[in-house]
This record gives sequence, C-alpha cells and structure tokens, in this order.
Amino acid sequence: MSMITAHRITSALLGGSMSSSQLETLLGTPEGLAGWKLCAATNSINKLLYTDGMARAGWMGSTKANDIMATLHAPAAAEMAANSTTMESIFNTAARADLWFSSTVTRNAIWGSDTALTALMSSTTGKARARACAKYALRSKPGKFAEVVFDAPLGTPGAKFILIGWSTSSFATIEIIGRREGSQVGQQVATLSSGVTAAFDNVMALLGPVKFKANAICYLGAVEV
Repeated sequence: MSMITAHRITSALLGGSMSSSQLETLLGTPEGLAGWKLCAATNSINKLLYTDGMARAGWMGSTKANDIMATLHAPAAAEMAANSTTMESIFNTAARADLWFSSTVTRNAIWGSDTALTALMSSTTGKARARACAKYALRSKPGKFAEVVFDAPLGTPGAKFILIGWSTSSFATIEIIGRREGSQVGQQVATLSSGVTAAFDNVMALLGPVKFKANAICYLGAVEV
C-alpha cells in the first residue's frame, strides 16, 4: 500500500495536480505519511522530486513534507540547514526540533552548517530539545589544566558531535579542542561559575578526537551525529 501511495504522490506532484496544502493534509493520514516517507527514502524517487521544478514547489510548500524529506535525503537537509529563517522555525518548534535531532541525516546537516548552529545557539527550545537527547561526559582534573583526549566516542578520530553546553561544579576554566575546521560558531574557552545553567550557553560542531582542558570537575553535553 505504501508503494502505491508513493507512486500516486510522485505522479501528482510531477503533474502539478497536488498542491502543498493537499500534500500536508495527506501526511496527516497513516497511509499518506508512510507513502511520503517511502518517496523520501527511495533514491530514484527523491532525486526526481528534488530536481523537478513543479514537484519541488509542491512538496516544499508543506512543512511536514519538508521535514520528512530532510530526515531521509541529505541534499534537502543541507539546503534547509543553510537557511536561517527555516532553521529558526525548526528549532523554535519542539516537534520539528525533535524530528531533526532524531535523524542522522539532519543531525549531520546541522553539524555542517554554521547557519544552523547559529540558529540553535539562539533558540531556547532548540537547545532544550538537543539537550534531551545528549550524552554527557564527565571529567575531573582538579588543580590541573593539561590537555586530555576524551574517551571514546568523543575521543574517536572522525567522530562528529554537536556540543550543546558545558557546566561545572565549581568556579572553573574550560577549553574544548576539536571544533570543526572552518566553523566559527561556539566558544572554545570559557571561565564558568558553578551551576547547571551554564550548560545552555554554548553550541559547537566537534570533530574527534575531541580534547579538553579544565581545572575542576566539568560536564559536557553533546549530541552524537
């Protein structure tokens, strides 16, 4: 049934007989949602829908269709991640942010885009949703400020992470080494007072092996890409 629905959606979009609002309504049904996910996940179909002007205009006018396509089709995710208005809307809407953080494809698009990272930095909702799925690493080097490589997976060469915050149990200086080359988003060094609120104050694309320096117990929140 999903395959039949996918073909019907594809034909309608290519022929211009399905509007964005009609597609949005269809995606509110189990059959329509399954069909569109199949469209987005099938290379021969998603490339056609992405490159055909009429079809593209049809599905891009639907927020639901956009987000689902992005989670399953890297070019769509990259294009959306480069648009500041789009990313602000995504991160300021909890359900959309959750969907984007649920997919490796869209997490990778966020990681690779300073536009997306900047939008995330400015969004309280987006950071909260990112923090909800983050893995925390705890390191303690009281009285020292030597460079240390994180254990795996943060310390694994080539591993990708989105830093979504840091905090400390006491007054401390923290330095994170491993920001994605070419990225300008995020603070690499900071002196923090104690308190978990500091965990919301930094966003950065990290590329392993990630290293750190700290002179007290510090907490790092990062979403694995």
